[in-house]
Amino acid sequence: SVAGYCSVLDQKVALTNQSLKVKQIPGLVYTPGQMDSLSFANINVLKNKGANKSPALVHDFTVATSASDFTEVLRVRIKGLVVGTMLAIGDPFIGASSLDGLQLNSLKTALDNGLVELNKRGYISNPQVTISTTQAEANIGHVDLFLTFKCADETVQINAYVGLSQ
Repeated sequence: SVAGYCSVLDQKVALTNQSLKVKQIPGLVYTPGQMDSLSFANINVLKNKGANKSPALVHDFTVATSASDFTEVLRVRIKGLVVGTMLAIGDPFIGASSLDGLQLNSLKTALDNGLVELNKRGYISNPQVTISTTQAEANIGHVDLFLTFKCADETVQINAYVGLSQ
């Protein structure tokens, strides 16, 4: 909940970063620069989206220190969405009697397609997934997925690791 509004991140539409119809309180006028400065100071407000445009809801902050990549709730939610997508796509491959080259190629293609869909919806950009396994792990259906991506409208690169095994 931010500025009296609640947002639940789903795979199609989220309230975060969407322009809102708001009414200005008489006498309380913030310039676009002031609104942006408040956001950068970790004060949750509506952020200016440009001249003659309604402001947008800014995502909330976590309790993480500034040394963390996860200072913002939106990043945490997006990483959760990405990991959840990877697990859902990888689920049919878990515990296969053997993950040979054809199955690994199918897994990689399915993961790429799922990440492209998240990219199209604007949640992530530049997703790159790497599949790692040894022959012994492949024989029992175990693989490790390493993913890097950027959250929407950000330059911070986020890493995710998912192990698929029975």
